[in-house]
Amino acid sequence: MMGDQKWKIVRPFGVDLCGGVRTHDSLDQTKVDEFMNEAHRLAG
Repeated sequence: MMGDQKWKIVRPFGVDLCGGVRTHDSLDQTKVDEFMNEAHRLAG
């Protein structure tokens, strides 16, 4: 997930998900789940 730039850090306060969690202009639950799993993993 990290390698294909689905998200980026927006300095100084947030994360920009933009189109990275969308498919055909709709929210993609699988991509949201992948993002949340990676965020939890990185948070330790």
